Amino acid sequence: MVRDIKSTTEFQTLIASGRKVVVHFQKSLAEPCLRFVPKFEAFSQDHEGIEFVAVDIDLLPEVARGAGIEAIPTVMAYEGKRVVHWHVGGAVDDLQYLIERFD
Repeated sequence: MVRDIKSTTEFQTLIASGRKVVVHFQKSLAEPCLRFVPKFEAFSQDHEGIEFVAVDIDLLPEVARGAGIEAIPTVMAYEGKRVVHWHVGGAVDDLQYLIERFD
């Protein structure tokens, strides 16, 4: 299940936790993001050892700025406080490859 991040503090706490986290940076009304959401949700069901979260960059612009987001959708895989993999765009095959490498 994908959890929506509601605050900068919530995001920072999660990233600092040391867990494996995959973050979908999105805009809630952007068509590429809307098409991507069901696929991201499906991946979250298949990889229970990873926490999947979504950040709406319109609601949390400071989180997007801090992550260096320049395009959406962008997916970043964090381990500890480090970004270990990232993907820009809605290509599902690329996302699947990222998650399989991360898991």
